Amino acid sequence: MSDGSPFHPRTMFLLVLGGVTAFLAFLATIAFEPDIRGANDPGAHALSKSAVGYAGLAELLSRMDGVVAFQRSAMPDKADTLTILTPELYNDSDVIDERVHSVIDRLQGSVLIILPKWNVVADPDHKGWVREAGVTDPGAVAMLPKAHFEAAIARVDTLAKDLPLRLAHDGLDRLPLLRTLQTISGDELRPIMQTTAGDILVAQVRDEPVYVLSDPDLINNMALSDRRNARFAIELIDLLAPGAARVVTFDLIPNGFSADKSALRALLSPPMLAGTLALLALGLLAGLRAAARFAPVERVNRVYDFGYNSLLENSADLVRRTRNEDVMATGYIEVVRRIAAQSIGAGRRVQADEIDTDLDAYAQGGEPTFSSLASALYQAGTRREMLVAARELRLWKETNIG
Repeated sequence: MSDGSPFHPRTMFLLVLGGVTAFLAFLATIAFEPDIRGANDPGAHALSKSAVGYAGLAELLSRMDGVVAFQRSAMPDKADTLTILTPELYNDSDVIDERVHSVIDRLQGSVLIILPKWNVVADPDHKGWVREAGVTDPGAVAMLPKAHFEAAIARVDTLAKDLPLRLAHDGLDRLPLLRTLQTISGDELRPIMQTTAGDILVAQVRDEPVYVLSDPDLINNMALSDRRNARFAIELIDLLAPGAARVVTFDLIPNGFSADKSALRALLSPPMLAGTLALLALGLLAGLRAAARFAPVERVNRVYDFGYNSLLENSADLVRRTRNEDVMATGYIEVVRRIAAQSIGAGRRVQADEIDTDLDAYAQGGEPTFSSLASALYQAGTRREMLVAARELRLWKETNIG
């Protein structure tokens, strides 16, 4: 403890440091919430490592010497790219249409829409995993791209292995193993990949650079555990985005990972991060400067303090300010005389001369008498002479009388 404070300075410093650190962490969490949440969110998107996610596809493409990007801002920023949309059932059809047009109209790129298939819930026992809750309603899936094109979704329940696949282009000729095949059909769709029964798996929308993959089980994380599925995924991307210098962008906006520019995010990101750190350093130095005092504490007293001594000091200060010390000399002599007379038992005498005579008898050899000191004070001509004489009179009384 110090100066009566209930907290030790070290304790207060740790409390303030902890509070500031927690507040800064809170601001960083707000600014980068989409980035922090993405890896642990088990939904059907490119950041998810669950069975229905596409983090495996992004990793596979990056290892194939391709450029993989993740789109979080509303405005696309990479031209000549294949943008992959992975909408979920809660998405609005207009949002999907807007994201498609933002690519094909502004960037002259192409789009691959991977439709959802499974209803899943988060696994409480494994963070980032999911548990199957059945397949989605085909009508709900068909509503997702409705603002851009009309389509119908169907399910083929089959346990057949290696179902033959007919392609509109050269490529794979065998279908990877699936439990339930989800297919798509529509007057506005041109088949790219379909089964021998004519069920469409990959289709092009009219003559636009917009493609639809009906069954996500062909390229999601669970599918890529099979080599054939991995080969299918590579062939599909090569078909839609040919060339060694391809750029594949996963659009995360429909999945709720929008990270449009904000003042807070800008302050915590380069190049503004350097200025933010400099301001924090200045604040820390200012706090250390304030915590370590460089001089004694200056205490501000009251103008008129309480107590007997304070009353005397205030009265003396009032006399000094009004410059009336000279008129106080006679009164001071009388006060000292009466106090000294009471001390020697001469308080009953009325005449000042008689009291002075009694007091002079107490003067020790060679010392001035009380009457001589009182006369010197009475005859003082300047303020300094008066103060000196008054001090000598008080010292005489304290030395000889007490």
